[in-house]
Amino acid sequence: QYWKLENKPINVSYEDAKGEIKRLFEESVKKRMVSDVEVGALLSGGVDSTLVCTYAQKYSNHPLKTFSVGYEGYINELPYAEEASKKIGTEHHTLQAKGNLTHELEKVIEYMDEPHADSSNFPQHLISELASTKVKVALSGDGADELFMGYGWYWKYWNVQKHVQFINALFSNPFKEHLKNLSVWSKKDRVELWKDSSFVNNDVIGQAQSVRKNNIKKVNLFDLTTYLPGQLLSKIDRTSMMHSLEIRSPFLDYKLAEYVYNLPEEYKHNKKEGKIILKDILSEFMSKEFVYRRKQGFGAPVPAWLKDKKMKKYVCDKLNSGAMVYNFLKEEKVKSVLGEFYDNKNEKVHYKIWSLLCLELWLQSHKKYHV
Repeated sequence: QYWKLENKPINVSYEDAKGEIKRLFEESVKKRMVSDVEVGALLSGGVDSTLVCTYAQKYSNHPLKTFSVGYEGYINELPYAEEASKKIGTEHHTLQAKGNLTHELEKVIEYMDEPHADSSNFPQHLISELASTKVKVALSGDGADELFMGYGWYWKYWNVQKHVQFINALFSNPFKEHLKNLSVWSKKDRVELWKDSSFVNNDVIGQAQSVRKNNIKKVNLFDLTTYLPGQLLSKIDRTSMMHSLEIRSPFLDYKLAEYVYNLPEEYKHNKKEGKIILKDILSEFMSKEFVYRRKQGFGAPVPAWLKDKKMKKYVCDKLNSGAMVYNFLKEEKVKSVLGEFYDNKNEKVHYKIWSLLCLELWLQSHKKYHV
């Protein structure tokens, strides 16, 4: 590791902090627009990508080429991306993901060097494929949610039911709850799932161990040093390079990251929402309705997909008794999770099924390398 975030709290007014963020962010975007080839941008219509495109257009001598993907019949932020594109003045290109796209899922899982089950691997592959037909370099909004505390888990701890708050105050803390919420499989699940018990205790804490208090600061450092590079950046790196597309992330400029990380927490989030200061900046360009609408995220509509009849058959065929996952996992546990979702209609276990499916697809696509 050649660099790490250091805790050096900055004492500055909110307005001065906002001004410095705008300056650092503009410098970051300007640097990343320097290229021998045309630079485009991924535009979801969310706060982060809209800010990136707004600033990038300043340094493009023609309409910036922007790209977005939607899910036909499910989550669809394409209208917001269109709205942002018109306001900024970009040349916008869109794609609607529809129909049975299991072959695309298999394609992206096969490309991964290691098992990876982020539900946005699939749409990220599609949008990278689309962008690569027009440009060879594209900007993205990655890193903003981690730096500016944009995820619901930063304030979820204070917005649970009263009796849960009481129990948490006695027996838990924000960091412990965060790890619990992020884990697809609990420790109890892992005991029941793995044939080899040495895989049961596999919590990854990393650099966050250096923060003594189990508070939001620790959650934030974990997100920046473990979740962001281990899950999100690995995803966008692999899926973009599938299509020889270079992705650049202005929010991850080290000068901007060091500055934002050390700002007072209340500039970044409160107990109801996050990215306060970023939303304030974007409000200078876009309407309040656009900026403060509910966050939807980029993940695929996994529960709805899994319920589809064709997808159900696909999942059950892949996880049948001959599946490769049963070299490591207990078949009866996997089958009980499938029954919980498909027979008992318990949507809470959908990501367990998704992770099992992705693991099986990865194992099958790499079986020629197995000893």
